[in-house]
Amino acid sequence: MAAETWSDICDYSKLPLPSGIDPQIGALGLLPNGNIIAAFHRGEVMVLEGGKWKLWASGLHEPLGMHVENDGSIVVVQRAELTKISDTDANGVADTYQSLSSGWGMTGNYHEFAFGAAKAPDGDFYVALGTGSNNGGTRPEIRGAWNDAGGITHESTKPTWTGKREKSLPRMFARVPYRGFVIKINPKSGEITPVASGLRTPHGVHVNEAGELFINDNQGDWLGSSKLYKIEQGKFYGHADSLIWMDGWDRGTPSELAGEELDKLRTKSLCFLPQGDLANSPTQILTLPEDGFGPYGGDLIMGEMNQARLVRFLPDEVNGKDQGAVMKFMEHPELGMGNAKLALAADDTIYVGKTHLSWAGDQGIVALKYNSTPHLAIDKIEMTKSGFRVTLNEAADATDIAVKAVRYGLHYHKKYGSPKVDETSLGTKSINVDEAVIEFDFASEMVPKQIYDITLTGVKSDELGKLIEPRFFYTAHEVYTK
Repeated sequence: MAAETWSDICDYSKLPLPSGIDPQIGALGLLPNGNIIAAFHRGEVMVLEGGKWKLWASGLHEPLGMHVENDGSIVVVQRAELTKISDTDANGVADTYQSLSSGWGMTGNYHEFAFGAAKAPDGDFYVALGTGSNNGGTRPEIRGAWNDAGGITHESTKPTWTGKREKSLPRMFARVPYRGFVIKINPKSGEITPVASGLRTPHGVHVNEAGELFINDNQGDWLGSSKLYKIEQGKFYGHADSLIWMDGWDRGTPSELAGEELDKLRTKSLCFLPQGDLANSPTQILTLPEDGFGPYGGDLIMGEMNQARLVRFLPDEVNGKDQGAVMKFMEHPELGMGNAKLALAADDTIYVGKTHLSWAGDQGIVALKYNSTPHLAIDKIEMTKSGFRVTLNEAADATDIAVKAVRYGLHYHKKYGSPKVDETSLGTKSINVDEAVIEFDFASEMVPKQIYDITLTGVKSDELGKLIEPRFFYTAHEVYTK
């Protein structure tokens, strides 16, 4: 029988947890022998073997990502450094902790997270550094040089007995080196190379087999909604304060500039991840294997902290520019929130490590195993000059297909998030079905700089039943000109 819900095609299970520790997961991976290795919030690293947890390493400071090497060693990004941990005598307990780099700035602000570590084809590692929050201020001792652009000195930001400060920091700030940047670290020399700036809370850091770097960022100031980026060297991606580290910057506090001015400097995202409708707080990114996961093989997916789902990205190219659509993936009713860290097993199981870090979320590790039950799914989404072309994995019955669609914009401003701007319902002029391809044209012209929220109704197949996920969100930075 064909599947019609996500719970029909993925099997959910919970893994046992070690006792006596905070079971929030900061990093997750699979060792070469297939055993799960997890770094917990308070710094323990443990291995699950034969259903039992064994302490492998300890003493880490807020680990938030790892890469497992072929020899079973791990490279972990902590709040303060990138660390390689090894079991050199193969006795099942790590004995070597090697600091690969600790060259980024820290003010002691609670929000200065460090995410990663994604390995580049040349063997270097990418680490993405979050900005600080003005809710937390700075500490008297900092690491790295302070940038006093706009007259905001370190002295003026220190805590006071009254709680008042001489100068106000931007809502999210980057006053020490590389905050708001993705950096590249040479593990042999420890040398840091800045890659790109303009990030706020870049949780997901991923390199695909082609060597392309993808990062997602969380909604906030200068982000009307969360976003997914394909990162290019030297680009600025929109969150203002890290601009103070540009060579020759002399324009004061970047967040005081008009959005129109900052817009001229930034590189656009691949797509938005609409707040509330899809992803409030996107997390780790993975590429599914080409030879697994049925119609989803090769797709980019990511975790989501605040809703019981993962998220799937479908790329498109318009006028030579990359953009695309996002939609729900593995929205299992038992999954819950806090889906921060992902690890992919050879049997098409996605292990999901959960955390909350004092926000909405959860704890522990669960498994979602793709069970290959046949079902109808969207395989590809392409913009056309007057609408969209959607390709399915099986021919569709054209009888009852309809399209529900709206479009809207988002503000680019220093306020937190954005409402939907000029939300407009769209009527369809035509719907054509040719086997597995559904092509529909709107009655009005396509408009750039819009998010298209589209739901296909009545889509079904004689063989595979109804479409398992009919709604997608397409970010149209570009549209075709006639």
